[in-house]
Amino acid sequence: MSLTTKQKALLLILLVVTIILFTTYYKYPYHPDHYSIGQYSYMVIEKGYAPWVLHPSSLFGYYPLSVPSALEYFAAVLYNLSGLDLPELFYIFSVFSALFAVAGVYLLMREFSSFETSFLTAFIFSTMVYFVTNVSNTASSRMFNIIFYPLFILLLFKIFRVYKESRKMSLKYIITAILLFIFMNMAHRFGQLLLIFILAFLLALILANFNNMINWIRRKKIYSFR
Repeated sequence: MSLTTKQKALLLILLVVTIILFTTYYKYPYHPDHYSIGQYSYMVIEKGYAPWVLHPSSLFGYYPLSVPSALEYFAAVLYNLSGLDLPELFYIFSVFSALFAVAGVYLLMREFSSFETSFLTAFIFSTMVYFVTNVSNTASSRMFNIIFYPLFILLLFKIFRVYKESRKMSLKYIITAILLFIFMNMAHRFGQLLLIFILAFLLALILANFNNMINWIRRKKIYSFR
């Protein structure tokens, strides 16, 4: 999927517009998650570990008095690597999150549509008021989770396309999807909704092989007791 010079220029404009929107629109964080995540992140920074992680399931927030912990660890690591304070990190992170989300939408649309449609979809998404106001300068594990949804859905499309063309499962896409599934569930319980897309993917595989399954049942005659 090679790009022309004009297409590269349009994608560059898309990235510049996204950066301008998220750097010029500045608001004081109002969502309570922003402050609770900050408190948890400071706890990891000060102690060097997460006191609420008492069991492996604590990382996913499924153990008593625990929360999904991916964003807190991520913020603590960035704090130690960059030396910036958390409010500055959260602001910079929100800009990169927006860029990642826009790129994910473009890549997902590009999988099954033209460049023009993909670019227009990503451009509309990047300029949506709700998207800008809810991602700009906000440390939200929910939004951190949502920005990876297009990438996960894209991986499912990749797995299905490879299987449809070669009748083989792509190991690299499957491993990437599994790791992303684990990571997204560590970021927020919103990751549970990924099961809906996984079920839809499995149903698509079954329907794609429906005739083969019927023929196999007829040959084996598993319904016969004689």
